Amino acid sequence: MKCATMFEEADHLINETKQYDKAYFILQSIIELDSDFGKAYNDLGWLAQWKTRDIAKAEEYYKKAIQSTPEYIAGYTNYISLLSSQQRWNELAAIIEAALKVPNTQRNNLFKEQGIMYEKQGKYPEAISAYKKFAMESVENIKFDEALKSIARCEEKTKKL
Repeated sequence: MKCATMFEEADHLINETKQYDKAYFILQSIIELDSDFGKAYNDLGWLAQWKTRDIAKAEEYYKKAIQSTPEYIAGYTNYISLLSSQQRWNELAAIIEAALKVPNTQRNNLFKEQGIMYEKQGKYPEAISAYKKFAMESVENIKFDEALKSIARCEEKTKKL
């Protein structure tokens, strides 16, 4: 069975049937067959982060996903989530910048994450700038409105704090 087919099966087990142990076994088999199959590392990272709560292992897998398949944005976005939850701002800033260079990515979501990062650090002018980029890149009204609300919130924080 080809790695791509195996990955589709593992992804289905994770997303549709919640059979995480079976998916883990398949993903490990993929890595044994092709040590550069980044999508498998990403899913292993997700399982480590959210199902076994092994943050160190999740980080290791996300780094391998990005290294093996740098054009696969999911590796970046999952690693961004992990770094944000750990408040590891310098590393997070670097990964967001790297992800912004990935072709055909949804840049608006990355600018949103950048805005959140700056806002949590109390860097409101930088957050406002990132949220403005989030707004400019958004083509859905709900995301555009979210960006405007985030800008307004940071402006209020700037005035009151």
